[in-house]
Amino acid sequence: AQVFVEDALRHLLPLDRSGHLANAVVDWVTTHPDATRVADLAAGVGLSERSLQRLVDRHLGLTPKWLLQRRRIQDAVLLLKEGSRSLADVAAEVGYADQAHFTHDFRDVTGMTPGEYASDQG
Repeated sequence: AQVFVEDALRHLLPLDRSGHLANAVVDWVTTHPDATRVADLAAGVGLSERSLQRLVDRHLGLTPKWLLQRRRIQDAVLLLKEGSRSLADVAAEVGYADQAHFTHDFRDVTGMTPGEYASDQG
């Protein structure tokens, strides 16, 4: 299976400068869990928001906001699996100002509410 994936992606090699920059964007999102805004990400990688948006769209077919949101939801999933925090605490810890917004985004990504997900873990 690994050989199949490598063969399928081989045409994308070698990475050019913008490909390396796209990888750096993903790395930055992964290593900065406190970042919640596209402006933070753009500043962190040294690009304007528009340049960041074009780069991520061209190389990943996504938006910077999508990258940040998915990382926040992934972090929330890990916290919910622990089962030791309230939903409001989880929402705040992953950077949401209110639980309703967190619940909306979580449901959009996972298909269930954070409460439903947490109860499935127990």
